[in-house]
Amino acid sequence: MSSNDIENNVIEMNTKKETIMDTEKVKFEDIKTPTTVEEFRANLKRYYVSLGQDAIYVKVGDDSFGIPYSKISSFDDIYKLTKTGFGYGQVPTSPSIVPLVDFSRSMFDKFVEKNGMSLMYYRFFMSGKVKIYTNQDSFLSKSKNHQWYSLDNQVMREFYFTTLGQFSGYNFAPVKV
Repeated sequence: MSSNDIENNVIEMNTKKETIMDTEKVKFEDIKTPTTVEEFRANLKRYYVSLGQDAIYVKVGDDSFGIPYSKISSFDDIYKLTKTGFGYGQVPTSPSIVPLVDFSRSMFDKFVEKNGMSLMYYRFFMSGKVKIYTNQDSFLSKSKNHQWYSLDNQVMREFYFTTLGQFSGYNFAPVKV
């Protein structure tokens, strides 16, 4: 094997590795639910849009900004820091974040219609129809459905609980589809 062949193989391997990293997605059932604050913060970084390297991107009203991961140990901290939600302040609404998930409203509506569900959305993410990214750049460039979701969004509760565990403030045992 010549040095040219070796260089070409290395370039080809690097290209394959970059392609894999660029389109990294996970299956919902493969997500590890955190049991520690460190795992919670790691999943915030892995499954939600960040602002820079060290902050989650948050929106309250018309304002969007980053909150350092080091200041967040639960959703409750986001409510406190943004002075939103019941009991924390000036704005009775819930702050919003952007999960690295790709699904459309029509996809969700079809799922609900097919399953005869109204308020039991917790099986939607288990259906396998939602694309879940772990690479923010890939998500932002390939997903057609980036969207802010409030921390109290009913549709997202299954995702919040699975990716953020008890630190999301939600606690339920999802039922497999």
